[in-house]
Amino acid sequence: MKIRVAGPEDKDTVFKFLDKTLEITIWKDFYPDLNKERLVESFLNPNTHSDRMVLFLLDDSDTEVGMASFDAYAFPDSHFKVARLRSIFLEEEHRGKGVMSMVLDTLHYWAEKVGCSYINLGAAEGVDLEKHGYKLMEKLYIKDIR
Repeated sequence: MKIRVAGPEDKDTVFKFLDKTLEITIWKDFYPDLNKERLVESFLNPNTHSDRMVLFLLDDSDTEVGMASFDAYAFPDSHFKVARLRSIFLEEEHRGKGVMSMVLDTLHYWAEKVGCSYINLGAAEGVDLEKHGYKLMEKLYIKDIR
């Protein structure tokens, strides 16, 4: 398994994984009018992915089997930057084989490269990230106010 940065030539593959991600997450409920075209374009634009956002494809024997997206942001009036795992999708048959460790290692490397001080992760119920060195700080609640 290898991880590589997605480029404009990967647009169709990214759309496929984005649709699969939206099928199994709550995000489709919160963003029913999501402009997928604009979202994918922003991640695949080489002018933005260098230090603000990046999209990786997960390849197994030259076949894409998943994707992971990261971004970085700074708090107002703060001197530190935070990296965040925005989304991850992996085909069912490739889960449980250590891919998450590879994704987190890649996130760590990218976060350091773009000058982040912290990494912020959200996880589904039952996912243990402490074994990867992360500390649970608080629960995240989401409210639809539309």
